[in-house]
Amino acid sequence: MDFHEPIDFYLSGDSNINANSFESEIEGDPDLIEINSALFNLMTEDELKFVIGHEIGHLINHDMLVTSLINFAYPDEDTIPVFIDVRRKILNHVSEFAADRYGYLANHNLEACVSALYKLASGIDLQKLEVSIPALIENNEQHIRFFLEENGEMFGDHPVNPLRVQALYIYSTAKRQKEIEDSIYSFVECTSHKLFDPLKVRYTAVAGMLMAQVDGKISDRELAAIYKRMGEDCFFPEDELKNLKKSNLKKLLEESTEQMLSTYGLRTNESMMRYALEIMLADGTISQKEIDFAYELGDKLLLTPSETTDLITEAMRSDYLPKMNV
Repeated sequence: MDFHEPIDFYLSGDSNINANSFESEIEGDPDLIEINSALFNLMTEDELKFVIGHEIGHLINHDMLVTSLINFAYPDEDTIPVFIDVRRKILNHVSEFAADRYGYLANHNLEACVSALYKLASGIDLQKLEVSIPALIENNEQHIRFFLEENGEMFGDHPVNPLRVQALYIYSTAKRQKEIEDSIYSFVECTSHKLFDPLKVRYTAVAGMLMAQVDGKISDRELAAIYKRMGEDCFFPEDELKNLKKSNLKKLLEESTEQMLSTYGLRTNESMMRYALEIMLADGTISQKEIDFAYELGDKLLLTPSETTDLITEAMRSDYLPKMNV
């Protein structure tokens, strides 16, 4: 694997089926790989090679670095902003796909890699259940379709096993690096489509821009607030906004509000209005045109004028910090 740094291995008496790698914080000191006893007892030799190769892959790619930076900035995981958290999850998926490739390079045994994944996920030896690993690999595309078409869960820090199995199959058969890169990109797209909401990002972009420019100018604070909220549902907010420059924003607002309400129901109209008011208050000034637009938007969102007034009052009470010209 062309990795020449020293590694200390630890076998821990732990019933969880897991292994971890820890990059040394002091130059010259060995990196650490910890293998829980439950995993050690469950795996065959080739499966252990996959697990160890996978953990070495994390060390080679310095995957702990980004995680450590995020943990330093946000010690309490519940405080991580959504726009950072979705990127963290996708980055975790990318790092797991990459580490799995190192795991395959450590044993060149596709069946052992796949069986190790399922042991890690379930604690079950599939061969004891007389599950054919070659048949599982052959039928894996059906499992992928289930997760894509039946709204399977993809929000964890690790990719779902069907995607990881498909990646391992590609690692074992690919003739060119581009095949691997294209496949991993498609797997990451599968994950991001589950995490991102294109309907929401369109409404966020259109309503945000209309509210920001209704008073004749768009401030840096308003634009930053739009980018932040769009970043919760797309990778590149700036590119999304550029695509809207030549569009009829008022027509798009009509379409996006109708789509959001028909998809998510009236329960979402108040949160949609609160977002628009967040943009209205972002620059610390409130104009009559912005208030008028808020009531127009409230009408499109099927809010009564009284409900819109209550939301404006609530937003001003909790979030309004007047701009001071001193």
